[in-house]
Amino acid sequence: EIRDSLMAMFPDLILNRLNNPLEGDGTFKFNKGGSKGFRYENLSGGEKSAFDLILDLVIKRRAYNHTVYCIDEPEAHMSTRLQKDLLGCLYDLIPDNCQLWIATHSIGMIRKACDIARENPGAVAFLDFYDKNFDDPQTIEPAVPTRAFWEKAHQIALDDLAELVVPKRIILCEGKPGKDGFDAQCYNAIFGDQFIDTLFVSAKGKGDVENLKPVIQAIAENAEVVSLIDRDDKNDSDINTERQKGAFVLKRRALENYLIDDEIIRLLCEKHGKPGQTNELISLRNAKISHGGLQKGNVKPAAEEILSAVKMRDLITQPGETWQSFVFEYMVPLITSDTAIYKELERDIWG
Repeated sequence: EIRDSLMAMFPDLILNRLNNPLEGDGTFKFNKGGSKGFRYENLSGGEKSAFDLILDLVIKRRAYNHTVYCIDEPEAHMSTRLQKDLLGCLYDLIPDNCQLWIATHSIGMIRKACDIARENPGAVAFLDFYDKNFDDPQTIEPAVPTRAFWEKAHQIALDDLAELVVPKRIILCEGKPGKDGFDAQCYNAIFGDQFIDTLFVSAKGKGDVENLKPVIQAIAENAEVVSLIDRDDKNDSDINTERQKGAFVLKRRALENYLIDDEIIRLLCEKHGKPGQTNELISLRNAKISHGGLQKGNVKPAAEEILSAVKMRDLITQPGETWQSFVFEYMVPLITSDTAIYKELERDIWG
């Protein structure tokens, strides 16, 4: 059991002898590469650390088979590449009716824990102690490993190097330039839980998106960089042309057409205890949309109209000073993965 577990991490390290610890020239002997009878004391720090943990678990799990195992920073003395493999090994060794509690700053271990969570829903809980003052009582609840969660983990583990961590996919969308642009903030808030390796960045208009794409690609050479542009007044032929260039194109006129959809207005009114105002707000929105219809019309004036109505009817005590802050604070959080508008927006972007 010890040999098999160790080889899962170090394929060239084979435990082949258990000596009497009170006699001879050491307790454990290994084959390592071309060396025979390689002593435990000559192993690297990472190999020793992994071997010690594996040995402890293999021995103790026979007696402690209904137990919580707690390990503080099991990745100590181990290279980043091996840390995720160690967690997988420990997870496999823990008896089914036991728990493994780990305190770690290791990006590799957190990544492996995410993989285990996806393969075994409910098997992993992430407890985030970041920015908690334990001089005062604290309530800790399981955290969702969103992009914000990963940014904090990178910041703690890598310090100044955290800024160099690049997501697997960067989607350049329209809006105020930067990660803090309204469109980018909304997209990141909506899809941050499900697409943790994707970052949306605003780049003003369509032309700026296309001009910025090769620049971002040059900086983040290992990331996929994709353009996401609003439909605006494009016809089907225009859209096909853009998609042939590799761009994503919204099927509705702009992001706002999704944010203040009928479903989200209804959820807003229900959440704040006034479901009877749903139809009135929808009517106000439709009256403000030009060109006859939500699908084609400009929704931004309608968002301002809804904010004014919310203030006049005291639907929300402090709705915000601008329609952008109102929509981001109160409507974007309602676009969850179980809503129809989320599924439509996800389909429109990723297909």
